[in-house]
Amino acid sequence: MGRLTSDMARLRGEITAMREGRHALQRDLRDAVATLKQDVAKTQAAFRRAHADMAKASHKTRATYVRDISHQVKDLLRLVSDDMKGARQAWRG
Repeated sequence: MGRLTSDMARLRGEITAMREGRHALQRDLRDAVATLKQDVAKTQAAFRRAHADMAKASHKTRATYVRDISHQVKDLLRLVSDDMKGARQAWRG
């Protein structure tokens, strides 16, 4: 075999090796992307669950706070009403 023929054969071998390497890299990247997608989906699901749990707890806390404020306002209104009744009686005389 002449020098040109052996160089062409070597070049063909290198091209084939590089093509196989590229295909292997593409497969590895596809696998890595699929794994990352699964990991991201799991993380997002965990975030959604955590957010739902926090929202539920926060809702209960706010409802309790509003209920307590409502009772306090009713008590204050009752006290003001009683004070006004006493004041009216004192003004009448």
